[in-house]
Amino acid sequence: MSGESGPELQGDRPLESSGNDRLGYSHFAENLADTVTSRAPTDGYTIGVYGPWGSGKSTILNFLEDELEDVNSIPAVVRFNPWWFSGRGDLVEKFLTEMGAQLESQDGFPDLRSDLANLSSALSNVPFSAITGVPAEQGFDAIHQLLQQEGESVDELKNSVHEKLEASDRQIICIIDDVDRLTPREITLMFQLIKSIADFPNVIYVLAFEQEVIVNALEKEANFRDGKRYLQKIVQLPLHIPEPKSGSLESLFLDQLPEVPGEQLVDTERWESLLRTGILPLLDTPREVIRLTNTIDVMAASVGEEVNYTDLVGLEALRVFHEEVYAEIKASPERFVGHRKPRLRRSDDPDDYNDILGDLESDRELVENILKELFPMVKDNLLNRSSGFENWDQMRVENRICHRDRISVYFRLNIPDGEISSTEMGAILSKSDDVDFLEAKIREMLDEEGVTGNSKAHTFIKRLGDRTAELQESEYQAIVSAIFATGDELINTAVLNRNKEIYQMSQLIQDILRDVDKEDRTEIISEGIHYGTSPYLASHFVNSLLRQHEEDEGDDVPAGGPLLEMEEIEALKSTVVESINEAAESGSLVDTPQLKEPLKCWRDWGDTEAPQEWVNQGLDEEFDLIEFIDMMSSTTTVNWTRPVFYVDPRWIHEWVDEDYIEKKLNDMNRSSLDEEVNMIIERYETGKQKLKDGQDPSKPGSWVGF
Repeated sequence: MSGESGPELQGDRPLESSGNDRLGYSHFAENLADTVTSRAPTDGYTIGVYGPWGSGKSTILNFLEDELEDVNSIPAVVRFNPWWFSGRGDLVEKFLTEMGAQLESQDGFPDLRSDLANLSSALSNVPFSAITGVPAEQGFDAIHQLLQQEGESVDELKNSVHEKLEASDRQIICIIDDVDRLTPREITLMFQLIKSIADFPNVIYVLAFEQEVIVNALEKEANFRDGKRYLQKIVQLPLHIPEPKSGSLESLFLDQLPEVPGEQLVDTERWESLLRTGILPLLDTPREVIRLTNTIDVMAASVGEEVNYTDLVGLEALRVFHEEVYAEIKASPERFVGHRKPRLRRSDDPDDYNDILGDLESDRELVENILKELFPMVKDNLLNRSSGFENWDQMRVENRICHRDRISVYFRLNIPDGEISSTEMGAILSKSDDVDFLEAKIREMLDEEGVTGNSKAHTFIKRLGDRTAELQESEYQAIVSAIFATGDELINTAVLNRNKEIYQMSQLIQDILRDVDKEDRTEIISEGIHYGTSPYLASHFVNSLLRQHEEDEGDDVPAGGPLLEMEEIEALKSTVVESINEAAESGSLVDTPQLKEPLKCWRDWGDTEAPQEWVNQGLDEEFDLIEFIDMMSSTTTVNWTRPVFYVDPRWIHEWVDEDYIEKKLNDMNRSSLDEEVNMIIERYETGKQKLKDGQDPSKPGSWVGF
């Protein structure tokens, strides 16, 4: 992660002015303002604005106050939010005190603040805690009786306030928000206040709350059998917040989404399908829009360039609205990544995901749609099919969450250790026409730990193979040369399957060559081999080009036919021989992996005497027989986890007399040799035994499990 600050998150604050309306609420507020100023009774009236949490009730109240400033006879407006005082004392006292303070600054209410303060003081002695326990059938009439028991002072003070407000020719609009955030006891007390204490003339109350919360509180705290019925006694005009105008929440969501990070391209078809069938139907309120876009903002700022934007939005929607589904994806990724193999259709019942989808009720279809858009495995299972045709290398390039190499990135704020980020990959590719830079970068990454135990350089070659479509023609030569410069080192340092590394590099070069005009391909390969110091990779690659012309090697032939003509390959043979000669002269040939192939090419394509002379001189001066046997060995793997070394004794006998080998080995004191030397000797002797038994020790399959 960078140290820079991320984008500013959207605050969950109501809008202040109707001029900023995007959801169509201003018209509702305008009608409400007309109702309270010209159509509501003057002897006290209560209006309820009903809506779920986050639906925009506070915004509508702000719009109402804004509209009230434009009416002919501007009323006095009192704003009171009881939630600010929740748990901090008597709400009755707080309300009357706040009402007096706000009216004092407005025309038409002289001395009213002191009267309200005196009333508040007198009411402080009333045991309102007893009110919440009155039987339901007595209702709010019980409060009047309780007030009368406190003496005439309360009635007198209330009458004084009543008379002054009645004499005033100015209307008071008392706007009360967040009633549904109070405790059940405080909710009950708030409605008792409005009904029985502050039922003043020329005062209209506009309360905003979620109806179900209030009904439940009245039934629980005030012992009303039917809280809805008693709420109707208090609220004379219930108004439900209208649905946001068509398309407004969608527009709000799309406008507040963070930009697509970097140069990532969005699959328009997938994006629109995810929005239409999964995400937009989940967005019922402006608050839900803000919650989701803020969550996406945070994750996009952290790992945005390492993940697929469409998948990130879909996953974060699951986190916000159905966290239990998100948690299961995180805990059991194997249920979601990859695809359903065809053989499973015949033998196993598909995963129906009922453990996470069964309790979703109305949202089940929406969650299913999101999961199917993100994970082909889920789609396969729910439709009982297989999608093995998917291009999984492309999925990896696109950082799709369904790829097992990428899913972990979506659940952390950085990429896995040893992985190459898209940002780093982009930085390297921006200089991929500079061969010196590329070679130095690969060697630098050879010393850095990568994934699956190999170096970061091995990861780079694999990721580069996934992104050949992004390369430019001007970069081809530098990339091919850098691969031939470091190829043998990459093979030597591979932890498990060296053949896999060889294949990836050869395939990468061939993929690049497919985009090059045929007449230019030979020059690119020749220059790359000359620049490099990888005799084995050069020998192996040219041999692979030769196999494309063999009748029984049809599977190795690219769709467009052999990459080079035979005469062009013949010209490359001399280039390979020159590379091997240079390595022999510099002393680096001894470090070449799987030496048997370069030696054979050196002999068959060049001077037939030089390679034998090099072996003879090496056995005398540079390496001993055991080292030579090891250098001529090959490797395979068992289940891609355990390396197996093998050798065909005939590979050695081409260069060293068999009788000489036997005499050397018989003269050795095995008990004094270290374990590694004994293992190499045993490998050679095992190969000889296989020959005697009629097996072919040159085939890896004959060694697996031995």
